[in-house]
Amino acid sequence: FCVEYGYGDLIGDLHNELDKSDFPKRFVNECRHWLTRYILCTFILHIELTGTYGNADGDFYAANNDCYESLRQVRWGGQQVKFEIKLQEKGWTILRKTLPTLDVEGVQEDDSTVVETACWIAPCSVNLPLPPNSGWKAVDPLCSGSPRIRYLLKAEGTM
Repeated sequence: FCVEYGYGDLIGDLHNELDKSDFPKRFVNECRHWLTRYILCTFILHIELTGTYGNADGDFYAANNDCYESLRQVRWGGQQVKFEIKLQEKGWTILRKTLPTLDVEGVQEDDSTVVETACWIAPCSVNLPLPPNSGWKAVDPLCSGSPRIRYLLKAEGTM
């Protein structure tokens, strides 16, 4: 049942904890969170971020149940970056990611690295199935504003 409905990765993640007494409770809890995110993401077309003074503002599309990516690229500190809204260990985070340097053939150069920098974090959001609408705190001194998120739903009949 679990593998058929997409819980296979979850079982692998918890596999090493089979001997712990809290495994059943954690498994049910993780399945519930996964299912909630899956259902909510079925109805959400994309999310819209505003309030960052244009830096990270824009539309974000689901890359998976725990990450939304912007297609927009901007220059930040002399580098091309794009933004993601991602569930991390401390909660939902708005990240700035540098883009890798490409050679003339479009292949990533060997010395090119992608650096993720947390810009804003939503405290106490680690158990939320989606990023919160408000309450974001800047964690990078270069970031200001009060990010706000709006969920844009899919049109009826497209789900």
